[in-house]
Amino acid sequence: FGLGNWNGAFNWDNKISGVQVLLAKLTSKQAYKDKVQGYVDYLISSQKKTPKGLVYIDQWGTLRHAANSALIALQAADLGINAATYRAYAKKQIDY
Repeated sequence: FGLGNWNGAFNWDNKISGVQVLLAKLTSKQAYKDKVQGYVDYLISSQKKTPKGLVYIDQWGTLRHAANSALIALQAADLGINAATYRAYAKKQIDY
C-alpha cells in the first residue's frame, strides 16, 4: 500500500499519514510511530513556511494543509511522540 514511502501532504487524495497514525494506535508498532514522527519532524524542520510560520505545502488550499498537518501532529502527540513540540506546532498552525 506504499505505507513506507514518503507520502507528501495529508489531504483528500493522500491519507497515508492518517493511516500510519491509526496503525500506530491500533498496533503500537514502533515502525508506524517512526513514520509518523518522520513526517511531523519534516513538517516542523524542513517544510517550506511563510515568513510568519504558516506551513506552506501548496498554493491551492494553503490553510487546509496547515490544519491537516496540525491534526497529524496532535495525533502523534497523543501517541507520546514529542508531545510538547508537536502540540506547540499544531497550535501555531491553527492560531495563524
